[in-house]
Amino acid sequence: MWSKDGSIALIGTFLSIIGNIMIIAEHPYGRTVLLVSIYVMIAGLIFLMIQKYRKRKVKM
Repeated sequence: MWSKDGSIALIGTFLSIIGNIMIIAEHPYGRTVLLVSIYVMIAGLIFLMIQKYRKRKVKM
């Protein structure tokens, strides 16, 4: 039952977990995966805010 914004947040969380595991294992791609996941999560939050703002605008 995930909407588009929910799935984006879920993917970001999943990537951050993988990134943390890779950093613990000292994998060379660990930090880049973590950075990408952070950007994905930020993009998801911005997407959520835009959707809420649009819904509010329509009501007014």
